[in-house]
Amino acid sequence: HRNTVQAFSRTWFEQGMANLSALAKWPSVEALDKKLAGVPMVIVAPGPSLAKNSGQLRALAGRAIITAFSHSLKPVLAAGVVPDLVITVDPQDVRYHFAGTDVSRTCLVNAATAHPSLFELGAPRYLTLSANCSIDDWMFDALGENALVPGGGSVATSAFSLAVRWGCDPIVFVGLDLSFPGGAYYVGTSCDGGARANVGADGIMRVEGWSTDFHAMKAGGGPSAARERAVELPGWHGGTVPSSFMFSMFHRWFVEQMRRVEAI
Repeated sequence: HRNTVQAFSRTWFEQGMANLSALAKWPSVEALDKKLAGVPMVIVAPGPSLAKNSGQLRALAGRAIITAFSHSLKPVLAAGVVPDLVITVDPQDVRYHFAGTDVSRTCLVNAATAHPSLFELGAPRYLTLSANCSIDDWMFDALGENALVPGGGSVATSAFSLAVRWGCDPIVFVGLDLSFPGGAYYVGTSCDGGARANVGADGIMRVEGWSTDFHAMKAGGGPSAARERAVELPGWHGGTVPSSFMFSMFHRWFVEQMRRVEAI
């Protein structure tokens, strides 16, 4: 958390100030509290396994809220599905995630400190949320709204918290691998589908093969591309799967949150 604040605090402040008019114009996620209780939500992450589940995703369209991330938008559209929601909480300039896409039938859900351009993508409607705790909260306090959606360091955790807040049931994840089978980091249809995770003899995982758009985004600031300790996590079908330190942190967050939800 400290590393993130150090990398993005100034960006958060400047972009939050630039987004004040959008926050005043569009409703926050509070507007849908208690209105979606019992409605299924399918949260689509851009992991490699999404390629195997696109058919199931098409079968669920219209029967559940299909929620994508900015990074999984293109794979969802490539699967022939129009997502109901696209969530972006990253303060970096991720416009390249939306390049060439049609969002004319989708609601974009943007964090208060997301890049201001994300409120100008031509979507028919937007929702806003506080995805970065007190860094975002103060803006909603001024509006008299509770838009807090606590996350665990990734947009997937924020999406889960939003589904829990709204009372969606069941909550289903697709493409949330937290692993890189065979080195694949994302599903091939994503804008960074060529990214590969390579684990060296030193046990450090390095992601290579990023798109030119990714490098252009990173040139604007923020943390460098992933380089972290490789670990293993329990596999869905038994055994273990290759993962990374950060993925293991997200995995632990989900396990803890699942226990908390079950207790409620």
